[in-house]
Amino acid sequence: KGNNPIQSDWIRSVPAWPTSSSTNAPNPQEEEEDAFPWSHDDAHGDAARMSIGTRVSTVGMMRHPHPHHHLRHHLHHRHAQCCRCWHAAVNRVGYPSARTRGGVRGAGTRPCCHPEGDRHPQASPNQYPSQHQHRNGNNGIRHRNGNGNGGNGVPKHLAVIMDGNHRWALACGLRGEEGHRAGVDAFRVLIQGAMDYGIQALTVYAFSLDNWKRDSGEREFLFRLFETCLAEELPALVQSCVHIHFIGKRDALPSNLQRAMRTAERESAAAAAPGGAKLHLVVAMNYNSRDDIARGMRRLACDVEGRKVSSDQVDANLVEEYLSTSVLPKAIRHPDMLLRTSGEQRLSNFLLWELAYAELCFVDINWPDFDREAFTHLVQVYASRNRTFGARA
Repeated sequence: KGNNPIQSDWIRSVPAWPTSSSTNAPNPQEEEEDAFPWSHDDAHGDAARMSIGTRVSTVGMMRHPHPHHHLRHHLHHRHAQCCRCWHAAVNRVGYPSARTRGGVRGAGTRPCCHPEGDRHPQASPNQYPSQHQHRNGNNGIRHRNGNGNGGNGVPKHLAVIMDGNHRWALACGLRGEEGHRAGVDAFRVLIQGAMDYGIQALTVYAFSLDNWKRDSGEREFLFRLFETCLAEELPALVQSCVHIHFIGKRDALPSNLQRAMRTAERESAAAAAPGGAKLHLVVAMNYNSRDDIARGMRRLACDVEGRKVSSDQVDANLVEEYLSTSVLPKAIRHPDMLLRTSGEQRLSNFLLWELAYAELCFVDINWPDFDREAFTHLVQVYASRNRTFGARA
């Protein structure tokens, strides 16, 4: 007891998630990563899910403040086969549902897992704050003390691995594709929250180079979904002065998707130019960090060989200019915090250089369940961290 989270008396042991032998359960031996356009879903570890409500990590987990969080996790993944059952179950133990919380679970219309169940109460899709409505505030979030996180207590740059779409769908008795579609709603919540809290840059892991190991049918579905979502969200993002950037090896992607990506970059850049971007949205598409670093170093080596750069000039600052994240303003290239949903605790070849000093936060909820309450708690977790960058606090 006391300050030891392992011995906290509200933590209970609950049954583990279904093993790989269970019906519809993912195979823990699958190659990672099980991702999407709005989800970097990882297939590892389902059979070894920790059995406490709040996982404890040496790098720091987000602890849900409610004492019934372990019940929510247990009910969602073991007993609740539909959203209606889940909300009824967690309400019986007192956990606030989407109907009673202050926020909304998503910003679009997510299909209910129950064929006859009510849809979650949602805000209208494509409703991001415009450049006139945007407020560069922190909604009362303050850092813990006078040093560390800087002026407003929120991260300037947030990186997100959106993991768990497929698991969410299986837990609801749905096909995996429905989990990816539901993840789009959580993405809207992420964008809205970033703009409301004044976050300046948001980088999301959409599709990894490792995802080419999947069958062609799944890849084609993901690419079509990405293209559709981009077309639907672009007008609202442009109106809100969100500057969109894509990083990764786009030449291997379908030509229609490449064309949509170029259009999004061009139109969002033009809209953000007059007064500056309210948010830089970086989408890592067909990306992994080791490949990005290797390609950057090849370009640097060519410049050294061509005498454009002296070998004496090569340092960390120069290396960064050859990475794909150099599309961002220098002051916000490095994420202040990394969020990964679904409980997995690894970087999965994402922004390995840029995350060197980032605060790491791993949460048990699957990506489609990421809502405004979870976003607010994420900002509070960041505000509680004391960042010294090697100096004395």
